[in-house]
Amino acid sequence: PRKKIHCMTKSPFPREFEFAVLSCLVQDAKFMRESLAVLRPEHFQDGIHRSACEVIATHYQRANELPSKPGLLSALVEAERRRIRAKKANDEAIIVEPCSQFVEKLFQPVGEMSDVKRRWLDFCKTRELENVLLEQQDNLTNGRSSPAEVVETIRRTYQRLVSTEQGGSNFFDPNHLIALPQELVEMRQRTFTTGFTGLDDKM
Repeated sequence: PRKKIHCMTKSPFPREFEFAVLSCLVQDAKFMRESLAVLRPEHFQDGIHRSACEVIATHYQRANELPSKPGLLSALVEAERRRIRAKKANDEAIIVEPCSQFVEKLFQPVGEMSDVKRRWLDFCKTRELENVLLEQQDNLTNGRSSPAEVVETIRRTYQRLVSTEQGGSNFFDPNHLIALPQELVEMRQRTFTTGFTGLDDKM
């Protein structure tokens, strides 16, 4: 069986930061569109945050619009029921009421929050690229991909992520990386400054 490649996915941000991100997602359609391709529920550390992310993103993908407050609450309650697996008798106390309070706060005006949005997108894109690098390194080591295929996969990922850059981002600053193995940090520095020819050293 193929070995699964693990990369740390959860954010390094505090719970309040994650909540601010969710508020921005549910109130700002432009930010939602920019985030959708790299947004993952597992990026969030808190359980209800993961549920909310999945509900918001799923609704946007299906309806091409942000969820309403009642719609989000209904879907979030169902998602939390599945996650917590609560008994019906405890439903109101441990699921419905907390979700209701959560959604109410989520829709409170948050303002521009440009720094929060930028830092979150940087984080998501970094994680996306880390996962691709780790997977392709494993593919190369185990003979599942040729050097040319590895380079092309990384190049396509890089171009896809760059195409959504809005300016002012630190995404491709190697110092901005979080928990990436040193050899991949070095690999990434060469990759983004030499058009991937630095990968020849690894191959």
